Amino acid sequence: MSELVDEINRVSESQSGTTDGPEESMELGDNPRTADGADEETASQLMLKETLNANEILGSQELADKWLRKVEADPKNFLRNKFQIQLREQGSQQ
Repeated sequence: MSELVDEINRVSESQSGTTDGPEESMELGDNPRTADGADEETASQLMLKETLNANEILGSQELADKWLRKVEADPKNFLRNKFQIQLREQGSQQ
């Protein structure tokens, strides 16, 4: 354990005095310039919602891997997305 602490201390010492950190940050002011991003065109067939049941997922390694890539790993993001969808649905029903 002490070897790990010593290694961390060596890395910290080697980085002291560098200009990479909060001391190099700057204020953006009241109207920071932001990027516009890029527009992306997506074919409608790619936007189809695919519903899989547990037997399909468990029966195919390819489908299981595809499903796992789509699963949100961070519960914070999952809940935020869920509540946004619910809010949109409530707004469209009114």
